[in-house]
Amino acid sequence: MKRPNMPVQGQGFVQPEINQNDILIRHKAESRIDSRVISERAGIQHESLCATIKKHQQQLRDLGALPRYSLKSGHKRGRPEMRYMLNEMQHDYLLRIVRGRNPEHMRHLKQDETKHRFHLLSVVQEIGISAFNEAIQNGMTPTEAVREVARRMETFASLMTSAPSLGVNHA
Repeated sequence: MKRPNMPVQGQGFVQPEINQNDILIRHKAESRIDSRVISERAGIQHESLCATIKKHQQQLRDLGALPRYSLKSGHKRGRPEMRYMLNEMQHDYLLRIVRGRNPEHMRHLKQDETKHRFHLLSVVQEIGISAFNEAIQNGMTPTEAVREVARRMETFASLMTSAPSLGVNHA
């Protein structure tokens, strides 16, 4: 399914209007992004992106498992197309090393990714602050409130990935 590259509009978002389900894929209870989506949004050939992934395969594997799949094309002959499923850290690393033919497009894409990550971070911080304030209002001490926030954040993290990412121990 080919989507047109959208011009920069509004807040500088370059990506087309697409459903979040088209971007994130669950792989073994972890959110992943398909390399075809990355190449499409970056405006580069998928084969070039796959070559970059192969070149930096060891560094990407240091950031997590790097599952790949072959896609049979509609033709009976020819080599099947490879696709990679990248986690968030691998996606971030790949965007840092990828260069497209249109530097302005790449700058906007990277800027949008940075804005998106900052927005997610601020949302998580707001959740933590409101959980802390709620715990204090319910009569908890500040120490108990911090433990409650950690518990809630751990629960929130477990919803997003198969392994808890915060590593908080509850004693």
